[in-house]
Formats: sequence, structure tokens, C-alpha cells
Amino acid sequence: MKTGKSAPQIGCSLEAIGVEVNPAARDHADTVLRPKFGINATVDNVEKLPDDTYDLILTHHVLEHLECALCELRKIYKKVKPRTGVFVAVVPWYTELAETYDGKDINQHLAGFGAQELGNLMTKAGFSVSGEECHSYHREWPSNYQFWYSC
Repeated sequence: MKTGKSAPQIGCSLEAIGVEVNPAARDHADTVLRPKFGINATVDNVEKLPDDTYDLILTHHVLEHLECALCELRKIYKKVKPRTGVFVAVVPWYTELAETYDGKDINQHLAGFGAQELGNLMTKAGFSVSGEECHSYHREWPSNYQFWYSC
């Protein structure tokens, strides 16, 4: 067992597969991140992954950039193992919406989510969601966050 500052890593054995639509970012993942973090493969489309296969799928600040988040969530739903697979979506949590449009917005978010909206979207995509599973967590990135994803 390896112990970090805040959580132990027990039996860390992940098969990491990345899905990246941006060719430059995918190339970076293949050449830099794959050897450093053990990502086994990167593909350009979630539909290229086999159905009913994955124990865990994680999207980290992805849904808010999609033109049709519901369309992509339905594709992801097909990839998670039925009845036992878990899907985790990390999205920005908006407590207030912008009152004006900023054409120079660096984030280019196409959608914003609250607990109700995200729960509705996930349910519509086919996932089972209970009120206890859809939370707002407010926190700052720890200073060593880049090491939290490696085994």
C-alpha cells in the first residue's frame, strides 16, 4: 500500500484509455502522457471503445464543452459495464450565471450545470442517479494535484 498525503492507493491497477478529439492534444497524450502515466491507448471517439466493458469512466471538465452533452452521455452509457459500472462526471458547478456575454471567454463553455440539471441529463442518458450521488463540492486544487492521478 502506498500512502499519499490525503488518500491511500491500494492495489492500484488501472487500464487507462484516453479519448481526445483534438489531434494535437491526442498526439501530446501519446508521446508525453502515455509513457509518464501509463495510458494504454488514446482514441479520437468514444464510439471506438467496446460496449459494456468499463468498470469506471471518468470525464473531467468535458461535458460543458460539448455541443450535445446528452448525445455523448448516451454513447458513454453503452461503454460502462451494465449494473456494475460507474460513470463519474466532474463539471464546473455554477451557482450564478454570467449576466453578460464575453466573446473573449477562454473557457468556451457551452453549458453550465447545477445538481438538478446534471441529474436530469444523466437520467435521460440512461444512468441511474439518486440525490445522494449528485453533489456540489467546492474546493481548491491542492498544490501537488498533478501527482494524484499516477499509480
